[in-house]
Amino acid sequence: MYFLLLTLLFAKVICQQNVTDAIYPIQNPCLALLDRLSDLSSQFLECSVLRSRPFKICEGCIDYFVRFKDLTSLLDKSYSDPDRLITCQGFLENYDSIQIVAQLIAFVENVWASSFCENCIKYYADVNGTVKFEFANNTLKFFRKKASLDSCVFNVTGMNYTRLMWSKQFGCKRHDPDYMAVIGISFLIPTISIIFYVSAMFKGERRLKKLSRQKRLTKSTAAAMIGVMNWMWSNPDG
Repeated sequence: MYFLLLTLLFAKVICQQNVTDAIYPIQNPCLALLDRLSDLSSQFLECSVLRSRPFKICEGCIDYFVRFKDLTSLLDKSYSDPDRLITCQGFLENYDSIQIVAQLIAFVENVWASSFCENCIKYYADVNGTVKFEFANNTLKFFRKKASLDSCVFNVTGMNYTRLMWSKQFGCKRHDPDYMAVIGISFLIPTISIIFYVSAMFKGERRLKKLSRQKRLTKSTAAAMIGVMNWMWSNPDG
């Protein structure tokens, strides 16, 4: 979102500069289109944010979107040079390395497509500066059933609002995930590890003591045998 705002600001600054160009000494038509494109995209973005809650983008921002689409359709029909070799679409998209204009157009179209506005509005057009549109039959039928519904699409959004309303009026609450099992497992695994290492340490010490005792017994037995053998050799008659 911040990148888009910076993009719009950058495009606005460029468009507010002198739109004359060396190719067109009077005015470059592509830069004039860029100026208008910057205004419409800014207006559509502002409209979308303001109508995001409650959701009314499709019916509230259609004027800006239709004018934006009509303007983008002129990019491949207008030219930046007198020889009509370079279209405004190529001129503007190659104007910078990150293709700000192309990303801006894709963003606006993605917002409209993600809102599924095409499913509730079957016709829209700019007729002599006036945007005309018609709702789809299923949208009109839904309006008749739910006259108080402000949104033209996104029944899921309306259901979410209903859930929030019921949670306040009837005490219906959303089931939160149970974190006790996670906390228990997080406590159990380190505890088992500590017990294992402590028991292994004590068991190792006991084994060392047992081995040391066995070594001492072995040495004592060997010394006794040597003593007996020496005594027998020194007292052959005994």
